[in-house]
Parts: sequence; structure tokens; C-alpha cells
Amino acid sequence: MNAPTTTSVPGIVYTFYSYKGGVGRSMALANCATLLAKWGHKVLIVDWDLEAPGLERFFSKVPGINVSMTRTLKPGMIDLIEACGRNTLFSWRDCTIEIPIANGSSKLDLITAGRSGSDYSAKLHALDFPRLFSESNLGTYIESLRDEWTAAYDFVLVDSRTGVTDIGGICTVHLADVLILLFTTTDSSISGILDIVERAKAARAKLPIDRAALVTVPVPARDESRTEYQQSQKWKELTATRFKDLYEDWLPASATAEEAVDVLRIPYIPYWSFGERLPVIEEGTRDPSSLGRAYEVLARLLSSRLDWKQAQEAAGATDVSVSFKRTIDLAWVEKQQRLAKNFTTQGIRSRDKNGGFIEAYYFCSDSHSPKSPMQLLKLAKSAEFSGHRKEIGEVCSDDQYKPRPVSDGIHASIQRDDSSIFWSLNENADFFCQLAPIEPDSNDSVFLGTRIRTVAELLAHSYRLYTVMGLSNSSRVHLTLTHAGFYGLRLSYSRESKNSSFSNIAAVENLKTTSISYTLEELKSDFAAKVMELCNPFFNLFDFQEYNKDVYQVHAQNYSDLT
Repeated sequence: MNAPTTTSVPGIVYTFYSYKGGVGRSMALANCATLLAKWGHKVLIVDWDLEAPGLERFFSKVPGINVSMTRTLKPGMIDLIEACGRNTLFSWRDCTIEIPIANGSSKLDLITAGRSGSDYSAKLHALDFPRLFSESNLGTYIESLRDEWTAAYDFVLVDSRTGVTDIGGICTVHLADVLILLFTTTDSSISGILDIVERAKAARAKLPIDRAALVTVPVPARDESRTEYQQSQKWKELTATRFKDLYEDWLPASATAEEAVDVLRIPYIPYWSFGERLPVIEEGTRDPSSLGRAYEVLARLLSSRLDWKQAQEAAGATDVSVSFKRTIDLAWVEKQQRLAKNFTTQGIRSRDKNGGFIEAYYFCSDSHSPKSPMQLLKLAKSAEFSGHRKEIGEVCSDDQYKPRPVSDGIHASIQRDDSSIFWSLNENADFFCQLAPIEPDSNDSVFLGTRIRTVAELLAHSYRLYTVMGLSNSSRVHLTLTHAGFYGLRLSYSRESKNSSFSNIAAVENLKTTSISYTLEELKSDFAAKVMELCNPFFNLFDFQEYNKDVYQVHAQNYSDLT
């Protein structure tokens, strides 16, 4: 999405509210804010959940800043409110924490609930909101904050306290232009949301300032339509009926409440329920069934100031080069990486070799039925072939190295005199392998031919694997390849001419990951082009080395016959 055009239009405040906790309100806010910032907007997020703060935790893995540590040093909302009560006001800008987004190409600002420390609870319990409003003009101060925030930012996203509280009233009545109402399919959640809307509208009408009518966007959260279809249909009709008036306040005449429930629903995916996460960064937004895409739909609606067409396009859009039907199980990949690291590290240390390795995983996004461990073993045997690195998917008969059944598929750990390999095949026929070291007879060189041939064998193995499954030539495969451990090594043509090197790798580079997508037919028709697509980004790290297609055809020719 392109960066917004600069205009004089003031920013807009979205308050994220849920009647009950545990619906993913803060997570939705953090992910939407991340996308808005990534798209070039000026974004401020404010943690008004003073009793259960922690919005900053969603950004704990962002490189370049320790946001939790920064919260111990920087004041936040509770400190601003406390200062208002004492008539010792200071600038809210002193509270902002700048968080880099998209590797630092964008950023958003955060105001936390307050400076964390042993006295936080005491400060919270000392707040007397009725007195603050009546004696310290807290209402006027909050309005001034709101005006300054909307002058400085395109979007202000406020994380509100749940339930019927003084803080919730501030967020829903004083601050909000639009309420983003996250709810689950329970009577109490739906009734609670409707009650809060009525309270907010009534209180807003009594404000001593002229404010536009409050707009509300109900968002179904923790949706389980994929696993409980019949129940979900019943609740979709019920929620559409109960929230019909709220949707009709802003939906175009051509849209229905049922459509809004369908488009805006946020699926429940157990993998993302552990810890504070940003799936829009970790998994992206291309898969239409993913949590990341659901957040993108909501973020597109927010970025367009409730243009329903924008949300529809986001919900139905697909990447032009990738038609996803299923995605790689990232939790499974992480598990295999841990197992492989333990295995290959021991082997490398025992031979006193450098720690370089190649890691790859690939999967076919076309739907297919899960396989049992016995079926996977037969599949692995059929996909096996003799190549430069036969270990890729090798099925050993030796008891020590033969594949083992595990809860989610099969895996094998193989050690040679000069190398180690770990490979795994899960029930969906997703394949993972790690080879180490790649140049076992060299501690100072990366060999051009060795790398190209290894990559070619991986591609050839992927073709055989999904072909023996009976998948069509139009089936799409997605492959991610990582070269690691090449800090300070030279790039050489081959083992035979390893003294003919180009240059040392850049001192800061030690790892390179590349991902590509291809149909089986595309791989068969132009094999060398796919090898080149995977390898050139790696070789480019060696003082911008690039090779034309002829070089790849020479080194990959033994693998290009995929029949």
C-alpha cells in the first residue's frame, strides 16, 4: 500500500474496546497499528488499560529497542493524569516511545500506561477520577490531548479498559471518533457491547463540546468458523441481527450486516495464542485464511476511514504470484530447527569444522490429505534419488540412521565422516532439512559449484516429492533457503580451484535467506532459472558477485532432468 498523501485533514481516534478480556483486543490493535505504520502513516498507540497494562510487550522482539526497559524510564498515561491532578503538567511528547517498523523503514509512537515500577499500583489506586474531573479539569485536559494527538498523527489507536469503568468511559466517550468493538459469540459479550454503546452515546451527547456522532464497528473475535461451521452460521445470523443498526451507520447501502460479520471476523488460531505476537510481521498477510490477513482487512478499513470497498478488496485479494490454499506450519519449522541445531552442532564440533550450514524447507500450498508415518516413509523412498548430496531426503536402511516416526511425521538424522544432515517430513508432506557443513574439506572457502549443485538437488527433490504424491504440474511449491556460517570466508570456483577466490564476504553478513514460489511445470520448463533465483542473492554478498544463467546450467545440468 502506498504512503498517504499529506493533507490538512486531522487525524482520527480509534478506540479498541471489548466488554470482556481475553478476546485479543490489544493484539488486534498492535497488529493494525504495525500495518498502518508500515504503509507510511503517522501512528500513535496509547495504552489506556491502566489496570492491566502491557501494550508494549507486543513489540518486545523489535530490533533496535528494548521497549519494556524503556517503559521503566519513560512516563506514561498514569503519570500525565497524576500531573494533571497536581497541576504540574508536562508535555505528552516526553512519554512517547519510538518503535521501528519494517526493519526501521517506518515507525510508530507508543505512550504506555505509565512508568513501570514498584509504585505503579499505588499510583493507580490513588487516582480519584470523579475528583479529577470536578476539581482538576481532567475532562478539558483529555480533550486538549486528543486535539494535539490528532494534529500530530494520522491515526491514534487507544487500547481501552474492559467493562464499565471510569477509564473505559474516558476512552469511549471523550477520546473516540470510532469505537472498534471486539466481541466473542456469547450473549454476555454481545449484550455488554450494546450496553456500552448506549452509555457512550448518551454520555457523549452531554459533552460541553460539539462532537460528531459516535461510529461503532463490531468485530467478531476468536472466530472458529473453520472448525464449527454450523454453530458459526447460527451465531453469524444472530450477531448480524443484534448489531445491524451499528453496521448500518457506516456501511454502504449495497452491503449487509451479514457480509460485515464475514469480512471482519478474526479467526482463532491456537498457535498465536501464546504470548504477545505480531503475525502481520512473523507470517505476513498473503494467506487469506491467516490471522495476519484478518488484521490487514481491519487495518485497511481503518486506513481508509471506514471505506467498505477497501476492506472487501483486502479480504478477497490474493498475491499475484502465489495462490495460497495452505501455508507452512511455522511452529513445526521452529521445532525442526531446534532438533537440527542440536544434532548438527554436535557433529560439527566432533570434527572441528566450521559451523556453516544450508537449511531449507518447502511445502505445496495445494490442498492434500494428511499422511500417516508409514505413508510418509513410502513417499520419502519414492522421492529419493542419487545426486551430489544424496542425503537430502535419504532413506537409510541402517538402524542407526533410518527415519523414525514421530507424532507429526517422520525424521532422520544422518552422520557421515565429513557431514551431518537432519531431515523431516510432516503429515502434510512439508519437508525440512539442514546440511552441515557444506564445504567439509575447507575452513576458509565457499565453493560456487558446491552451493549451486546443493540448491539444484533441493529443487529436484521438491519436484520428485510432490510429483510422487500425485499432484498436478500446476501445483505451487514454496521453498525457503538459508545459507549460514560464512562470515569471513572466500568465494571460490570449486574445490579444484579453491585458491582462485574473489573477495571476503562483508564483515556484517553471516546469514542469507531467500524464498521463492514456483509451480512444478515452471520448475520443469526452466530449472536453471529457479536455481539462479535462489542462489544469486547469496553470491551477491561476496562483493556483488553475480552469474549468468549459463553458469547455473553447467553446475545444475545433472539435476535438470526431472522425469
